[in-house]
Amino acid sequence: MKNILFFALCLIISLFTSQCDPISPEQIQKIANEKRLRDSIENISANAKSDSIRLSKLEEEVSEVEAFVSSFDMNNHKEKDGSHYIVLCTEINGYALLAQRLAEDSTTAIRGKTLLKKLKSLSIANMPAIRKQWATSVDRAMWENNIDVKCFGAGNRTLEFVGGTFASNANIKDFQTTLSDGLHTLRFKRVNYRWYDGADEYQYYTIESKQDGVFD
Repeated sequence: MKNILFFALCLIISLFTSQCDPISPEQIQKIANEKRLRDSIENISANAKSDSIRLSKLEEEVSEVEAFVSSFDMNNHKEKDGSHYIVLCTEINGYALLAQRLAEDSTTAIRGKTLLKKLKSLSIANMPAIRKQWATSVDRAMWENNIDVKCFGAGNRTLEFVGGTFASNANIKDFQTTLSDGLHTLRFKRVNYRWYDGADEYQYYTIESKQDGVFD
């Protein structure tokens, strides 16, 4: 469309100047070349601006992940309510995915890979404590309902609920359905439901969750 308008303009100019000095083919070519040069300069300027915005965004993302990693301290996450630990796990996973994307960009590859490695270490080192803190928080919340909650085993990845309400399979199913997403986020591997402490017969669910330090 730009080319059509340009040549139409040239035609109009030639008509107005036909009585005076006609525009030669060389002059038309010169005008065309000048226009292409201007367009090229405009494109370069637009691309440079776009690259500048992209680089600025990448730097902001690097700084954001670096700030999260450097400021993380498990001592700041003790004795919170249960939802706090779900959000914390989601944050760790989210920043890890961001670091992974940064690692795949040539501009931030080195820093992205370094941050991803740090986040993997952070996850492996702190997820057992996060699960423990979550179980403790839920245990406090369930006290009035006569339900005890604890986690144990390698990495605190086995969760156990003990209470008379779990004599009912329907209650067990409702509990598991309600907690399922959160248990995956916290990366528990198994949850037991006993209707009294030490009961030999009990229901349990195996949870197909990710290993600590693995992100999706």
